[in-house]
Amino acid sequence: MVSGFGRSASSKATWNVRRNTLTNAAGQTIIKVNKSDIKGPRNGITQKTNSKGGIDRNYYGPDGRQTKQISNNGHGHKVEEMVGKHGEHAHDYIFDSDGHLLERPSRELTEQERKENNDII
Repeated sequence: MVSGFGRSASSKATWNVRRNTLTNAAGQTIIKVNKSDIKGPRNGITQKTNSKGGIDRNYYGPDGRQTKQISNNGHGHKVEEMVGKHGEHAHDYIFDSDGHLLERPSRELTEQERKENNDII
């Protein structure tokens, strides 16, 4: 007997992908997650909604390491609250040669990042 996806299992899997997939203002596919991680989908973007309603988008490079995070608010941090109109900012992830995270400085969003993430800003 050959087992595989039946019609019901296939429909459920398709629905799960659709339910957990978004598109940003630039048309890029984003995966909704409950928890962000420093490793993720290669060349992918994930999105996490925080407990107070803020949104973080996490960008990953070809090796699956996080390259940056874009937040639509300042997380209650005074320095980040002063960036952008509503505290929106980016963190760039900087790794050493062994792949250990060294730092993640915050900065103002570029115009391109604002356009791509206009749907959450």
